[in-house]
Amino acid sequence: MIDQYRIGIVSGRADLPGPAGADQHLHAHKHHQPSARDQRDERLRTEIRRVWKENFQVYGAHKAWRQL
Repeated sequence: MIDQYRIGIVSGRADLPGPAGADQHLHAHKHHQPSARDQRDERLRTEIRRVWKENFQVYGAHKAWRQL
């Protein structure tokens, strides 16, 4: 998702703080292992989508939650 909205490098100067730190942070974020919470959220997202589609995409949050 981050790469979708990434515009480009802000500054090419390595001696300035910020862009280099931001690039390092982005690299670390893209290569981290998903946490248990992230994994659970992904499973729930899949189930919620399934329930929503099976019910003609008209269920709201409350009905979808009750269906799960």
